[in-house]
Amino acid sequence: MTFVDNLAPDPRCVALVRQLRSAFKASAQVQAAVGGRPLRAYVVLENWHANALTAAVEERYPDVAEERVAVPDRHFEHREDDAPCLLQLPQGWADASGDPTLARLVGNDLPEWLAQAWLQAEQRQIRQPLCGILFSESIAVAIAAHWADLGDQLSPVDGSARLFRYQDPRVMQRAWPVLSAVQRQQWLGPVRRWWAIEQPWRPWSLTDLTQQDILPTAREPEWFQAFASLDGAGALPPSSAVGRLRFDLAQWQAAHSTPSGHRIWARFAGEDVPADRQPDGAAMSRLLAQGQRLGLSDDNLEDFVDITWRAAAPGGYREAFWQSSRGAELLARILELLRGQPDARFGTLYAEAQFAKQER
Repeated sequence: MTFVDNLAPDPRCVALVRQLRSAFKASAQVQAAVGGRPLRAYVVLENWHANALTAAVEERYPDVAEERVAVPDRHFEHREDDAPCLLQLPQGWADASGDPTLARLVGNDLPEWLAQAWLQAEQRQIRQPLCGILFSESIAVAIAAHWADLGDQLSPVDGSARLFRYQDPRVMQRAWPVLSAVQRQQWLGPVRRWWAIEQPWRPWSLTDLTQQDILPTAREPEWFQAFASLDGAGALPPSSAVGRLRFDLAQWQAAHSTPSGHRIWARFAGEDVPADRQPDGAAMSRLLAQGQRLGLSDDNLEDFVDITWRAAAPGGYREAFWQSSRGAELLARILELLRGQPDARFGTLYAEAQFAKQER
């Protein structure tokens, strides 16, 4: 997908930029009143290489492109253009009065880039070139240095170091509600406020699924804002440990739940299950967490959620489907078979059990 000029920017995305500028100016005034360092705004990109936004920035804002800062993450050693990067918006972008370049930035380009990010968010299962916009008093190098540590987290499953996609708005928005105040501050580090397009976490209709390349009109784009307050939450850990968020299992699983959730909703939509008969966002989160606690992942996790939702009585507490004596026995048998047959599918084993029951 490429980013193109839009002679008539979507008014909803113009409104997003207006809200962003207003918030920046208000925060900058507070900083000035207390004698703080000047506030800066940064665009966060998934990477620089092969990013649909890159050509537009290089052509229209060469100084911004030249001064970009890539995260010095060990995972991207010798290929820095594949790492997340920061672009500092020009000084005066929030006012843009009397400067045609800044007027084009806030009146046309930013709304268009956000419109594309909104469309990509609605498509759900693709990476988004524009990840968010940050406010910070720190220089880009300081933020990038913090992110180099943030991108290397320990999995609570086996204790191994894993690449953590902190820049992905889908990851942040699923994890953020279950983090502690200290963890939120550790994530943000020198960032005062993190803005990103609100990511969908809800049922998918067949129409939305089949027309996802068309700019959506049913849902208004909104900002997700991440910020932290440590009031009453205690002090941050020593600086050497700030990059470690120390996820517990539930938090780690929430951060990595988005792909499975959307594939399950796509499965329902593809079978033309009406949106109001699919699990909502809260139910999907609970069902995924239940399956993950059983050690299920990928296809088996998705089968588990699908079967639990469809087989349980509508309107009830569907997560309790496996708690009856018959359900618990069946679940235990399926899990035992999966341990002995790593290539087996939860859905297949469940169907075979149901068929055997009918034969009896």
